[in-house]
Amino acid sequence: MEVVDRSFPDDKTFSCMIRSRPPKQDGFGLCWEGILGMEPIEGHLHASASIFMYSQNRRVAIEGHDSSYFEIEYEGDVDQGGNWVSRGWIEDALGEYANFARYGE
Repeated sequence: MEVVDRSFPDDKTFSCMIRSRPPKQDGFGLCWEGILGMEPIEGHLHASASIFMYSQNRRVAIEGHDSSYFEIEYEGDVDQGGNWVSRGWIEDALGEYANFARYGE
């Protein structure tokens, strides 16, 4: 995994772009990019990752949607422990992540 860009506005908030290694030319061509972040929401720290999957450099989406992403969230106390939980595939209905159409752009 590679950290591409990061932002730390304060001691309880961060956001960073992450990505897998580029796919090998002779392989399946699978790779991913994502946004990993944490912010306080209603007095509790909330951490999540939005993951964009690619096959042969094109974004993978659930059937019937132009684009979608895979969401995972951290449940529990950031300081005392918890678990990452899958929220599954989410439609990018507002096009917030339209700029993630191709890996590495």
